[in-house]
Amino acid sequence: MMEDFWHILDRAALHFFMSAGVQLIGLHGFWYLERKGWMPPLKGWLNYILPAVLSFAIISMREPFDVAEGQLLIKVITDWISWLCGLAAAIYALYRIAPRLIAIHSSLKS
Repeated sequence: MMEDFWHILDRAALHFFMSAGVQLIGLHGFWYLERKGWMPPLKGWLNYILPAVLSFAIISMREPFDVAEGQLLIKVITDWISWLCGLAAAIYALYRIAPRLIAIHSSLKS
């Protein structure tokens, strides 16, 4: 029983920190589509939320198969919560940091 608890906790921490990378991959994918003209530009929070929602939708499709193979339901719920919390933290960090990075990049070009 304790092994399951530590495994669930370990996976939750892993998913929390991996979600920032997944968010960045999705964000750059959306920026690429905007540059190519295949998608209208997104502004403000939507620029960060839409890739996160799409990432979570793709990530969460795997969990029902795990439950069908006999995985504990609490592990699936914990996985979803850790992915959502990690994506929310990544969205907030990007929204707060990105304008500063753009300002630094603009000042370096001058």
